[in-house]
Amino acid sequence: SLASVNNSATPRLVVRNVARLYGRYVGSAAMTKSGELYTWGQTAGSAFKDIYGHQPTLRASPYGPIEGFGGGKEHLYYWTFSGKAYAVGYGAAYKLNINSSDKIPWAGVQLRVLPADV
Repeated sequence: SLASVNNSATPRLVVRNVARLYGRYVGSAAMTKSGELYTWGQTAGSAFKDIYGHQPTLRASPYGPIEGFGGGKEHLYYWTFSGKAYAVGYGAAYKLNINSSDKIPWAGVQLRVLPADV
């Protein structure tokens, strides 16, 4: 019977008081209601060790408190309340830094972006 088969994973607490959750490819990120950013996931290959941690890893910003974050397959972006954005991860095709295609570790490199009203 289907009821007797239990192939589901056992739930595990990763981070408490999550306000935003992001999962993509081989890693995840979560921002708590108090503004702490945690990352975790695969750390072998490509830029994964630059983005994630094998266990949930608190990612402090030396640029000020983090307001929000997002990302893609092998990179994350975060921005601070000052309106500046930073990128971490796989930099191929100069997508994170116009001067380099190198991988970018935490705490990231500032993105040069234009505001919407320019």
